[in-house]
Amino acid sequence: MALMDKYPAVVEQLVSAAIDQGMGEETEVTAVADGGNGLREALEVGFPNLKFILDHEVALRAPLRKD
Repeated sequence: MALMDKYPAVVEQLVSAAIDQGMGEETEVTAVADGGNGLREALEVGFPNLKFILDHEVALRAPLRKD
């Protein structure tokens, strides 16, 4: 679980948690998420072997994010 924050800060928390659970350089990570603007790119920075799955149902129901 991560705190509400900008994507880079949240990804940093997620990476730390993943490392604590044994994630290594070769670990393949799968993310299922909506199409939040910049989310995929932020996750790819923290998780180099990322497989991103766009959840169209979540994306269609999610309100537009305003920064």
